[in-house]
Amino acid sequence: MRAYSNIAVLKYWGKLDEQLILPTKSSLSFTLSELWTDTEVEVKEGKGVELYINGKRAGERAHERVNGFLERARKFYAIPSARFIIKSTTNFPLAAGMASSASGFAALSKALNKALDLNLDGAELSRMARLGSGSASRSVHSGIVVWHKGEDHYSSYAETLFDKDYWQDLRVIYVILNSGEKKVKSREGMALSVSTCPFYNFWIDYEERILLPAFLEAIRERDFERFATLTMEASNNMHAVCLATRPPLFYLNDLSRRVVELVNAFNEREVKAAYTFDAGPNPAIFTLKEYMEELLALLPGRKIVSGIA
Repeated sequence: MRAYSNIAVLKYWGKLDEQLILPTKSSLSFTLSELWTDTEVEVKEGKGVELYINGKRAGERAHERVNGFLERARKFYAIPSARFIIKSTTNFPLAAGMASSASGFAALSKALNKALDLNLDGAELSRMARLGSGSASRSVHSGIVVWHKGEDHYSSYAETLFDKDYWQDLRVIYVILNSGEKKVKSREGMALSVSTCPFYNFWIDYEERILLPAFLEAIRERDFERFATLTMEASNNMHAVCLATRPPLFYLNDLSRRVVELVNAFNEREVKAAYTFDAGPNPAIFTLKEYMEELLALLPGRKIVSGIA
């Protein structure tokens, strides 16, 4: 079963509940058509997990994470105590801040749903995927997706607000500046920010109350200039939270900052592009189809151009 990566413009960064992976605020994302994970699950007699990623047996950390996901999911879904052979393939770098966990656990949830005949609908699949990785709740869906913060397992889920064809000339350019694993994983970084950033509560209130409605209006009206401005603001806000964390979290590198400068220069006369960074150095650049070739010529690194899945 296939699930796609997503890029959040309104970020998820912090949990209210570590076990249920309930976020501190709602988030908004775009599902990307060119970044995906394919997963198949075979269920056999016995116990345990055999996990293979891109043809190789996964390491202990990945096995622990999948086992933890299955234990949490058993509290809500009819997942038997059995031996699971899981084979997963992805077409983009892992653990590099490009939402590989999102597409991975979304694809795993879909594969389990099929293998076990669970007959879960989209909202329920979103809840299940969330138990593996918060942003996976969004990757279950296509188009432009909101993840409702919620207060418990049933009220925290994602849904599509606008389908994949709503904004047809919108493009996303992923710029791969560094495909290595980041030093501080998102899970650890989030926990540090929640507990040590002095303005964390102000940030979540501002984004939920001010930025989310503004984003929805800009998307509804296909107002690219406003959307782009909000996207860059939201990205900067999250990384300001990271910098104010103790110790500070540095997810961007010198090339990342160079891309910020390039986009700002590109927008000098007219706003034609917007950068956004998750917890990693690799930016996603939103632009319109008419500006794409001009922008591609300016950007460093390996580039993947994606539409909305």
